[in-house]
Amino acid sequence: MLIGIETEKKFEQIMIERGNTLIRSSSSEDMNDHIDYFVNDYSVDVKGNRDKNKIWLELVNVTGKKGWLYGKADYIAFDMTDLGCFCFFKTFDLLQVVKDVKEIAKNGTEFFKLYTRKTLKDKIVKVKYKDIKHLETQKVCYG
Repeated sequence: MLIGIETEKKFEQIMIERGNTLIRSSSSEDMNDHIDYFVNDYSVDVKGNRDKNKIWLELVNVTGKKGWLYGKADYIAFDMTDLGCFCFFKTFDLLQVVKDVKEIAKNGTEFFKLYTRKTLKDKIVKVKYKDIKHLETQKVCYG
């Protein structure tokens, strides 16, 4: 959770420094709609500490409810620490990439397969940045 808070503070600072209008979402919007911020009237869900060779996309969350790919955020902003940038993607576009994935992963090295954990109800799909880079709408670098 601490990483998420640090990422959000970094995101806030960068957006404000670049002259954007930034409004923090309500706790209800954060929890239910998967929206962290409104930036220039667009809703954004910020995801921290992502590695370009291992990006997890959430279809179902740990409680069995719809994951953040089904949230109401217009955009997902991944903090791609190895690139030194926040990379923005339309949430809908990311969902289209993995919504039809049905094959269950056998181990942690597989991409474009569903991962589930025995004690949790989540369903996530691992992709690489190069697989979704063509969908990127904006890159805001800080490093």
